[in-house]
Amino acid sequence: MPSGSRRNIGVVPGVVHAGEGGLLGLAVLPPQSTGSKRWLYAYLTTATDNRIVRMPLAGASGSYRLGAATPILTGLARARNHDGGRIAFGPDGRLYGTVGDAGQPSLAQDPGSANGKILRMTATGAVPRDNPIAGSLVYSLGHRNPQGIAWDADGQL
Repeated sequence: MPSGSRRNIGVVPGVVHAGEGGLLGLAVLPPQSTGSKRWLYAYLTTATDNRIVRMPLAGASGSYRLGAATPILTGLARARNHDGGRIAFGPDGRLYGTVGDAGQPSLAQDPGSANGKILRMTATGAVPRDNPIAGSLVYSLGHRNPQGIAWDADGQL
């Protein structure tokens, strides 16, 4: 808000805080990607898994409110530690998510598992056609518990 005060615009539903889990990451889809509709994305731990959801962000500065959450990626293994959980939109407009190995190191090297990876997806959770492994969200594998994500001035992750 222009006055610098804070206000609650909504609640991310289903978040379970335990160990290193909970509400782990937030990202806003840049408005130029969606016209007038804006979306808030959340990476969270639930009672059964880690997941990424998106919620419409309605209103304007000072009057934003969240709509209902829609899961775009579910079933990521959760654990007391190594949940990862950073999300961000890259310079290519794709959503990236860091996923920990959930305390099971072998998952990081298993191309059939989403855990221990950096995932890359469209704004709706689909696999981009230009991902390194055809038909897979996996962008990079072999990670224990990635806790951040950033790009350099040249757009390299």
